[in-house]
Amino acid sequence: MLYYRAHHMSGNTAFVGALCDAIEDAGARALPLYVASLRAPEPELLDVLRTADALVTTVLAAGGTKPAEAQAGGDEEAWDAGALAALDVPILQALCLTGSRAAWEENDEGLSPLDAAGQVAVPEFDGRLITVPFSFKEIDEDGLPAYVADAERAARVAGIAVRHARLRHIPNAEKKLALVLSAYPTKHSRIGNAVGLDTPASAVSLLRRLIAEGYDFGPAEELPGLVSGDGDELIYALIEAGGHDQDWLTEEQLAKNPVRIPAADYKRWYATLPEELRTRVEEHWGPAPGEMFLDRSRNPEGDIVLAALRRGNLLVLIQPPRGFGENPIAIYHDPDLPPSHHYLAAYRWIAARAEDGGFGADAMVHLGKHGNLEWLPGKNAGLSAACGPDAALGDIPLVYPFLVNDPGEGTQAKRRVHATLVDHLVPPMARADSYGDIARLEQLLDEYAQISSMDPAKLPAIRAQIWTLIQAAKLDHDLGLEERPEDDGFDDFLLHVDGWLCEVKDAQIRDGLHVLGGAPTGEARVNLVLSILRARQIWGGTQALPGLREALGLDESAATRTTADEAEAKARELVEAMEAADWAVEAVPADQSPEVRAVLRFAAEQVVPRLAATTDELAHAVHALNGGFVPAGPSGSLPPGPGQRPADRPQLLLGRPEGRPSRLAWETGQALADSLLERYRTDNGDWPTSVGLSLWGTSAMRTAGDDVAEALALLGVRPLWDEASRRVNGLEPIPLAELGRPRIDVTLRISGFFRDAFPHVIGLLDDAVRLVAGLEDESASDNHVRAHAQADLAEHGDERRATTRIFGSRPGTYGAGILQLIDSRDWRTDADLAEVYTVWGGYAYGRGLEGARRGPRWRPRTSGSRWPRRTRTPASTTSRTRTTTSSTTAAWWRPSARSRARPPRRTSATRPAPRPSAPARSSRRPPGSSGPAWSTRAGSRRCAATATRARSSWRRPSTTSSGTTPRRAWSRTGCTTS
Repeated sequence: MLYYRAHHMSGNTAFVGALCDAIEDAGARALPLYVASLRAPEPELLDVLRTADALVTTVLAAGGTKPAEAQAGGDEEAWDAGALAALDVPILQALCLTGSRAAWEENDEGLSPLDAAGQVAVPEFDGRLITVPFSFKEIDEDGLPAYVADAERAARVAGIAVRHARLRHIPNAEKKLALVLSAYPTKHSRIGNAVGLDTPASAVSLLRRLIAEGYDFGPAEELPGLVSGDGDELIYALIEAGGHDQDWLTEEQLAKNPVRIPAADYKRWYATLPEELRTRVEEHWGPAPGEMFLDRSRNPEGDIVLAALRRGNLLVLIQPPRGFGENPIAIYHDPDLPPSHHYLAAYRWIAARAEDGGFGADAMVHLGKHGNLEWLPGKNAGLSAACGPDAALGDIPLVYPFLVNDPGEGTQAKRRVHATLVDHLVPPMARADSYGDIARLEQLLDEYAQISSMDPAKLPAIRAQIWTLIQAAKLDHDLGLEERPEDDGFDDFLLHVDGWLCEVKDAQIRDGLHVLGGAPTGEARVNLVLSILRARQIWGGTQALPGLREALGLDESAATRTTADEAEAKARELVEAMEAADWAVEAVPADQSPEVRAVLRFAAEQVVPRLAATTDELAHAVHALNGGFVPAGPSGSLPPGPGQRPADRPQLLLGRPEGRPSRLAWETGQALADSLLERYRTDNGDWPTSVGLSLWGTSAMRTAGDDVAEALALLGVRPLWDEASRRVNGLEPIPLAELGRPRIDVTLRISGFFRDAFPHVIGLLDDAVRLVAGLEDESASDNHVRAHAQADLAEHGDERRATTRIFGSRPGTYGAGILQLIDSRDWRTDADLAEVYTVWGGYAYGRGLEGARRGPRWRPRTSGSRWPRRTRTPASTTSRTRTTTSSTTAAWWRPSARSRARPPRRTSATRPAPRPSAPARSSRRPPGSSGPAWSTRAGSRRCAATATRARSSWRRPSTTSSGTTPRRAWSRTGCTTS
């Protein structure tokens, strides 16, 4: 147990003694050592540490001083924690907060920005596991600061550390393992659902590797899929065991399932939980053991039945349902729904020792992004015993294979469930290309070009064929057309069609699923390398390389269908030749340009070897289960992910958040804002007065803050950077003369993870809004933020409310509630969807707000007089939803009578039959509308500037017969209209 020398010299070591006592109580031997720093540990210290099975430290990071430079490429070792990593033992960060225990208890965030940065974010660069606060700074009777330990939280830190250390001493043949598969929503068709990962096949691969390492899971033929290698056998067996899908679960399946927890055992464990949590659980789920998946056929008191298979020392479990489907009323009013008795019982039974009636797992594996454990309600980080994730998981070690390109959600797992993340490669990628009607349309366009120059008399006939095909394939809806263009404008129309076809066929799409530990080979590797090389690469922050197609002469910003196809064919030919030569560097063709040769050498020396190291995914997972150290490494989008390394390092690692938006992101954000405003002005003839943006934490991490920069650009505010640290340290308004347009009012809906990861950015955005609202020398027509704020201020007199523009979910909760509502089928109209969205997202954020509740005082600024019209934006923004409205003053959402008058809580036993399903989302026009509703195609890329201009002229806004915009509820991938 490592702590600072300064604490030792001052005699302020009571917190160290308390943690050491907790370690001894947990059955291990504690060795406290003080150090001045871990950046250059003495050889004598390392000699002593080599005798340890785990390290618990309150000392901050051991690596370098510039975490922002720890990126892939030439300076990827800029952050060097090698001395400690070489010990090959788990390193756990025990949190000693700089505030009082009372302040921590009252804070939904859990940690102050200072503690979050110094004790969580930066130590993660070392590959440390994040535990919980166990020590708090209090003022003693002499008025001096003292570190005072909390016995219960110290026991949690000690329990996590000791259980990790024990993994090094338990023989593999005796080690018990719980393998958890997610299933959201709780349908048979979603068992093992994980983003980008073939979970059944990965489970089989992992189990085979563990058996080879000496794990004992009983006879191989008794474990479904192990002999045949068919992961579907495992899924079918879990369904046969009952599953959680109540549409199919029978009483017979419930009665015969052998994996069950006696109610008496659960009640005993449940009684140890904090009273605060038990009160919330019983408010929603009744007294223990509840009614969910409770079988009384063998035990009058009841058994809680788990959807699981038990084979020797192995438990394969479907993750318990979150509970919104069983308590659908809570979706409308309570995003803070606590875990059910069934949920708590499952995790407590897994972790409890066999002599205490439990399974006695030594470790747990959550296979694939993402489960729901890390999203249970509670503090954002620095959890208490009453927080859902801590209460459910306890101190059991958790190994979590996770998609490499989602650092946001992976970070939640690291910080809220002390997970050891092992990132895995993205699924195979490929160019979409064309097929069916789209391929036929391409042929007709090529014929049209030939006829135009050689036989113009046939043009009317081929125009008719083109239009007939477009209508038959319903492409007119995607193209934004209501009727056939006139002949004199048909050539311009075909430019628009050509650009659209280029956008569709040139998109990068998934071509299957990744299998854990499976390195891509053959055609899959060719396609993935092509996808990676399409993007420019900034390697190690110094070496800049163009994309391969760019090096071959393609201007990606103005590509057409023909030029993109030609460049893609040349790039594929080169990559296939390198594949045939097994990517030997000497096989790089000498007859190509220096730029092309440099890109191919980069692929041969960096990309392909790192892809081959994907086999380490299994090795690192097994090593973690054996009590070894798992180092950290950068994460991000792959492809294109310039500067990101393919999955050869296991843990997700975040860049420094204080640098968002970066300078490059600011340039991109300005371009996004200009494109959005220009498009709106083209369609509507004037500037918008209000714009809504949705900010996602993972997106902000991938792009270094493009979304944040776009919001600032719309407001007409420029970030200022400290040249030495590259941190944003201020804001300044852009003069109106330089801006060349009005300042646009911006309302932001932030995701739960954005709230957790970027509190300083939230403050920055709030400062920007209030800065613009305070520009007294600007007119209402030039400054819509001030105009709206002044109008609101005149109405209610509350300056803070008038300048609040940032809203999100309740502190400690996540999501928008829409998926849960749709899954429960407990809705009838768009008004239900809108109500849930505003209830879940109606918490105000900014300086001094920290999630103030929506109500008479706080209501998000959303279009009330008319529903917002969706504006099509460049492809780089398609992962976000944005709305615009030209109303001068947007109304505030008010809760409907539905949320104030709910029927009594319903259990799964009393729940009525589901309502009829609502109409499916569609990208087609709404009934009675004369225009299209554009759907967002994730991953699409605009190919031609001419196509962009043509699109603007051909798309017409949707209107009803009365000329007003129809009501719409927008999702990230489309809309529902009424």
